[in-house]
Order: sequence, then C-alpha cells, then structure tokens
Amino acid sequence: MTWVRLIVDISSEYQELLIAELLELDFEGFEQSGERLEAWIPRNRFDDTRREQIEQALQLLTRRTAAESEGKELQFRFDEVEGQNWNEAWEKTVKPQSVGRFFIKPSWSRKEGQQGQTKLVIDPKMSFGTGYHPTTRLVLEEISEMKLKGRSVLDAGTGTGILAIAALKCGADAVFAFDNDEWSRDNAAENGWLNGVGKKFRFGFGGIETVPKDEKFDLVIANINKNVILEMLKGLAGHLSPGGRMLLTGLLYDDCPEVRKKSELAGLELVSIKQNEEWALLHLKLTKRD
Repeated sequence: MTWVRLIVDISSEYQELLIAELLELDFEGFEQSGERLEAWIPRNRFDDTRREQIEQALQLLTRRTAAESEGKELQFRFDEVEGQNWNEAWEKTVKPQSVGRFFIKPSWSRKEGQQGQTKLVIDPKMSFGTGYHPTTRLVLEEISEMKLKGRSVLDAGTGTGILAIAALKCGADAVFAFDNDEWSRDNAAENGWLNGVGKKFRFGFGGIETVPKDEKFDLVIANINKNVILEMLKGLAGHLSPGGRMLLTGLLYDDCPEVRKKSELAGLELVSIKQNEEWALLHLKLTKRD
C-alpha cells in the first residue's frame, strides 16, 4: 500500500493538538522527533479536498502559535511512502518502555522488563497503538489498576491490539476486537499470537456491526476519537453487561463534557476522569438500560 506522509515543523508543545486534528482527517500513524511531526494517511484517502482540510487545520494552528513563532507560517510538505519503508522506520524508532504494570517492547528488541512487570510484545507495522501516545498510556495505566480476571472485553478500534492483549495478559477470559483498517486485521492477530493469547482473541474486520448482536462484555474499551465515539456510544453501551465498565479515550480534555452528556443518556455513570497532557480518559459504569 502507498501512503502519503505529511511532515510538519512544529514545536513539540503543539504536536498533540495537531495529532488530534489529523486523527479526525483519517491519518493513522504518527512519529514525533523533536520539533518535527510526521503523519501518514493511505494514498486512497488523500485527495484535493483532504489536502485543503489539512492546510486549513495548519493555518488555524499557526494562529494559535503566532506569539511563539513570531507570526511565521508552519512549514510542511507531503510525499509518498511505500508501506515497507514505513515499517522500517518503526523498527528504528519504536523502543521498549514501561507503562503502568506493563513493559512494552517490539519483537526485535532483546531488552527485558523488571521483575513483576507484565510483558507486551507489540510489532506496530502500520497500525496505531504502540504505547507512546498519551491516550494509549492512559488506558494501559487504568487497566493496570483493574481486576480483570475472568472478565470479557470488547476493544473498539483495536489498532495493533495492544489494549486487548493487555487485558488478556491481566487475566481477562476473552476479547472481541474490531477495526476497519486492513493493516489492523493482520497486525492485531499477529500480536495476539506473539503474546500467547491468540486463542482468546477474536477480531471483527469493520465497525461495531461486526460484534455478535446479543453478546455482552464486562469491559468496553474505545480509544478512537470524539466523533466516532459519539456515533457508536449507544451501541457500545448496548454490549455492556449490567454493572460493566467502559473506558473512553482518544478525547481531548475539552471533549469530556459533550461525551459525558451523551454517555448519561446511554445509562452510563462517571467513575473517574484521568488526564495526560491535553488528553483525557473517561471511566464509566453502566447503571441502567432504556
């Protein structure tokens, strides 16, 4: 697959804001290096309209950073990258890290975590979810504190499968994960087998319609973005068992009031809000049904 890469020279302070905008525009991979951000979008989703939307987002961000940049326009450019080159870039940049109770590493790393840490072997390839992004970290930290032994989990927009795999490694009995990205379809399953939980990991290629209609779960996880979460929130709540929990992120902290309001209409009660930089995670509990 051919990808379009956007390269933007931008202060690290504002990179997460730009990532949030680009997620809304179908970008799927990001690499942050100092004062430079690189972002990838499939070539078949990139056209003149999408380019114009990207340029508008950059213009708006320029206004927000005007004081720091002395009014200079953000410098950016586009180029095309074959998928294999993108994978090679990941192998050079993805490093082992600790998040919550987890030690996350790619399969090509020989490093091992400390005693007592739960190891997650994640090869990202073209999928989102390496543990670097604040939203992924928020969920991993929350999962680290939850009692998941014997629980069932639904992971919406699974990407690399990292969150589903983390839940299984914490004792969950079974996971159903779905994603509409063709790379995730292969990547998530591969990572499941790398971690020895492939037999407990089911995958649906598509959206929430791939989830078995009458199946209920003790925990629902969605690390996507505000618009998609709002669209499928009622459906996700419909797959929760009584008293089940839901973790929602991919949200900026300013998104929380709107998402909370809709979650209340779906019978969900707020348990807690966690924040990492400008990102937020809503921990909700199902209290009632229509």
